[in-house]
Amino acid sequence: SSGINAEYGGFVNRSTQSISRRKSLRPWKRRLAILDSANLSVFKVETVESLIPISSIIDIQVDQKRVFGKNVIVIRTDDNREHFFQAASESDLNEWMVRLESLTNL
Repeated sequence: SSGINAEYGGFVNRSTQSISRRKSLRPWKRRLAILDSANLSVFKVETVESLIPISSIIDIQVDQKRVFGKNVIVIRTDDNREHFFQAASESDLNEWMVRLESLTNL
């Protein structure tokens, strides 16, 4: 264990696309994202919009080239999808990355 409290949450802008269809990035939507040891849960209002099992995450990258915007994390899952989360700030981005990397061992 890394000793990091992996639970984290906050508002992000989120989008998603199929890895095989690179041109079809969906519009960004403001969502509440909550990270715990089992899932990255995405909420709109008070209902779960989507649930990303931590065990399904195969890659996590920061969009360094800002192809998709500033402070964007790209999460690739084993169902051949990419999920895009735009943090509110660089420090928020770093908080998400530390915790995601801790949970996924990537």
